[in-house]
Amino acid sequence: MSSPLGHEVLTPPENWGGVTDPTLHDASNFRYLVHGLNPAGGMSALMSQKMDAENGITGDEGWGDQRINLYDEPERLGERIALSMSLIDQKHTDTWGEGGLVVGAAPENIVVTSPADNGTNNNNLDQVLAQAARQPQLTGDSLLAQTSPRDYNEVVAVCKQGAHPLDLKGFFIKTTPSGEPLNRQLADEMANHARRLGMPLVRIASEAFHTSDRVDIKEDGKLAVEFNGHRYLLRGYGDSEFDAYDGQIRPRFPAPHEVEAAVSYSVSTGELETTKGADILKSYAARDAQRQMPTVRFNDDGGVRSISYRTGYGTNEDEVILDGNGTGSRINRAEQVAFMKNIGMSQSSRIVSRLKDKPAPITPPEADSMVERACAALDETEVNKVREWFTQNRGNLVRQWEFHEQARRRLGGFGVFSFAYGDKLQSLGDEFPALYKTLR
Repeated sequence: MSSPLGHEVLTPPENWGGVTDPTLHDASNFRYLVHGLNPAGGMSALMSQKMDAENGITGDEGWGDQRINLYDEPERLGERIALSMSLIDQKHTDTWGEGGLVVGAAPENIVVTSPADNGTNNNNLDQVLAQAARQPQLTGDSLLAQTSPRDYNEVVAVCKQGAHPLDLKGFFIKTTPSGEPLNRQLADEMANHARRLGMPLVRIASEAFHTSDRVDIKEDGKLAVEFNGHRYLLRGYGDSEFDAYDGQIRPRFPAPHEVEAAVSYSVSTGELETTKGADILKSYAARDAQRQMPTVRFNDDGGVRSISYRTGYGTNEDEVILDGNGTGSRINRAEQVAFMKNIGMSQSSRIVSRLKDKPAPITPPEADSMVERACAALDETEVNKVREWFTQNRGNLVRQWEFHEQARRRLGGFGVFSFAYGDKLQSLGDEFPALYKTLR
């Protein structure tokens, strides 16, 4: 007996790739077929659909429904058209997303196997099968043997066609080597699904970068130092100079004691002269002072667009902004990166991200201080423009702060981000009572 794809029907189905059982997870010996959830997936799918429409390429409803959002409804993966996945094990842990689904697929459903990202258009089954016909199909062992330890492979399976739709086996989240989720919101969502469906949740530790201390001097004079698990860009990197990257390649602005330690290490190796090390520390101090100085940005017509500065270091770095209307906000940079990671996942993820990571307002005295500090670097004409602008708009900032304080007193801890929603907050609680309760 044959499936619609021409493969022999497997009864009972077996799983492709020599995968292990996630209910018996062993961090030192595992193999899973996983679908990583990534906000870029939705945008990529929309672009592919747009291009198909522009080129007159039509689909078939019988192929499946690629609109199903697996962030919200992972149990429906067998109803989609095709699914891109990666085969991972303890030596190959890179994935397209920082969490997602553990999948079971019969060998007949696997159509594309590539040691690197294959750029498959999963919206169109004809294109998927045409691409599969042009490429050799690898076994799980061969695929992993050809996959770089620092890159993910791509395995494409048809979801609905054939004798056996794809099967959800569990969920995974990526963590740092110490066990910290790389994406807290995604990790929480996968844990919620695992509890709801009674399925396993496995934690996959990512390989750490910058594990050995070294001084990296390029031929063009660029200097970077890898020290204590971080990479510091110390010279020749333009706007990125003095940025630091942790073992998961996440950028941040380092604290003075970190840069001092990295420079001292470089000098101790003999690869950096003491005088040049001192110059680097002076340049860092100047950059640090510059980022903490409120800066005015003007529109083309000379009006004030914003005033902003940054304060704090690492995950505690905040950006403080007064916008063109005079309203202010304090945004944690690490939380902003986390928000951007999740904004494209689904409507529910956008609501949670928007509420949890909503910036706090700034006080009127803090705004007054910002304006005065910013004016210290301007000429007289610019100072007059800024002060006139702030006089006209300061009332907006005062009203914003008063509204925030009223909401905080009324709603307790929830008020830290409720100021931006006002009357919409109660309707949100009515529409999503479980979400409202969680956030409270």
